[in-house]
Amino acid sequence: MCSIICGVQSLVVVLSIFFSYIFIMTNKPEESMAKNGLLFISNAAKAHDVCQRASKYVQNLLYINIKSNPQNTLPVLSRQIVELYTKATSQCNNLDVRLMMKLNDKGSVITTKHPIDIILYDSDLSKEIEQLKKLLTSLSPGYQLQSLDFKGSAQSSSNDELVKTYEYVALGGTFDRLHNGHKILLSQAVLRSTKHVTVGVTDVNMIQSKKLWELIEPVEKRMEAVLNYLT
Repeated sequence: MCSIICGVQSLVVVLSIFFSYIFIMTNKPEESMAKNGLLFISNAAKAHDVCQRASKYVQNLLYINIKSNPQNTLPVLSRQIVELYTKATSQCNNLDVRLMMKLNDKGSVITTKHPIDIILYDSDLSKEIEQLKKLLTSLSPGYQLQSLDFKGSAQSSSNDELVKTYEYVALGGTFDRLHNGHKILLSQAVLRSTKHVTVGVTDVNMIQSKKLWELIEPVEKRMEAVLNYLT
């Protein structure tokens, strides 16, 4: 009887150790994952295809920088803004994706608020990547470099509408807990502006008609989130 009880106790101990090991390993941060990354792509039509691929390498924040070329027309960019952030919501919602609206002209310095731990790049840019990475002003020491293959054609769709531009563009909203829908709105505004974008953020006097308005973030925090995204 004692041997049976001792055997059961030993089995329980072994199973406890085994499941503890599994728990630790499954919750262990991926050592190869970078905190922040920047992806260079050769044309805008590839932007929608980045989320799942990039999320294997980046944990928190991913900047996407598009090379400036004649294929990246305003209608193509407008369509890709919607497709990119829509897919980001369904495929990598935990990743803060930010499409950089200033296209990468040759020699233009690229500044980011957050240090870049990994540079991802479209394989079509393999011959240019050494020059491109020199444009980054905030590379982390020991940054990684990774090539990715993307599919995409920058040809205009028959459904693409003409995108009109204006010197000054204004928009407004609550922008509570900034999400990909907000990013689409803000990016489309930037795309249509040639000089200046003004963003209005509703304060407490304008949100009290909303249900559960008490749960909305303070206006200062919402303004900071909008500014952080746009810059």
